[in-house]
Amino acid sequence: MSAETKILWRANASRSDWSGGEPLRRVLAGAARLGLIGPPSRVEPATKSTRSVLGAAPGDALAEAILAAARRDGRGVALTVGGDDPAPWELYWNLFPFDRESGWVDGLNNLSLWFDRSRVTGPGASAALLEAFFAACAGGGIEHAMIHPARHAALFADEHYEPPVTNSVQFYGVFWANFLGPGHIEEFDLSRLQDLEAREVRWDGAEGLMVVATPDLATADAPEAEPVLLRLNERFRAALRPDARWR
Repeated sequence: MSAETKILWRANASRSDWSGGEPLRRVLAGAARLGLIGPPSRVEPATKSTRSVLGAAPGDALAEAILAAARRDGRGVALTVGGDDPAPWELYWNLFPFDRESGWVDGLNNLSLWFDRSRVTGPGASAALLEAFFAACAGGGIEHAMIHPARHAALFADEHYEPPVTNSVQFYGVFWANFLGPGHIEEFDLSRLQDLEAREVRWDGAEGLMVVATPDLATADAPEAEPVLLRLNERFRAALRPDARWR
């Protein structure tokens, strides 16, 4: 997959139990519906359990194959799955045990999907991607999520987002599409986020917030988008509660 055309969709959680697989199902269902992914042709590590993932139909069938492999291999799993149909794509899924007594994950659950930019062309396709993003995040046990061109995200974060808004493995800073859910959203004074000047601001009650910086994915890494990203980022920095755990 070309670094220039790679788009990153990342979701994670430190305070939600992902062992049931709901966040994985929601993300893969949306990705399959939009034609971002196809049947996987490679998996790492390639074990007897994980090889059953190969060739699974994109969407629910792929999610169930990944979950079945995880159950056979134990409670914690790190798995990379990818393919070249309909364009190069790759999924990294990292699942950790959840401690019900403390209410914390023993690590950080992470789902990262890289897909090719050619699969999202024009405002209509960007709007459909945002609908899938919000549907995957809202009420789905996702603490933080984002979508952005992968190369620009890394370079822009290194140049502008030190220190991160919260931490470097979750809310590093504002990108094209952003979501805060339980585990993160309560660390912000929501009254200070009510009048954000963004392309779209959508609330999931008091449990979630999606912020979209620019009109469509094509403009996410354009030079004119960068001041918008920085302005929104400062609003989130300013809204972080004085007693937030990342202060």
